Amino acid sequence: MTWSPSTDPAHIILTFQEFPNHYVDITDEELRRYVESLGTDAVAVQFAVTTRLGCLERIRTTRIADREDWIREWGGSGWVGSEKPSPWDQFQCRIPWWRPGAGVVIRF
Repeated sequence: MTWSPSTDPAHIILTFQEFPNHYVDITDEELRRYVESLGTDAVAVQFAVTTRLGCLERIRTTRIADREDWIREWGGSGWVGSEKPSPWDQFQCRIPWWRPGAGVVIRF
């Protein structure tokens, strides 16, 4: 993923390299200082994905580079332009009774 700053000094935007129209944003001043200190806009990000009956229920950012601890003042995700393709396509409901819900960790 790549990170970019916003006009808010505590806010960062994480954009998927493989899905550039999708992003995750987090507001945390200390985390912003940390990613700025990395000296690069490319950053490894890990998510915990929760599904229920095979359907996407929750996405939570669990690791950014080597950092696993931060206070999330605010966060969210979304897309600009087209929603498809999505980094979360593999977790969309197709046959809900075919895959039971499970927690999964994925890295970008």
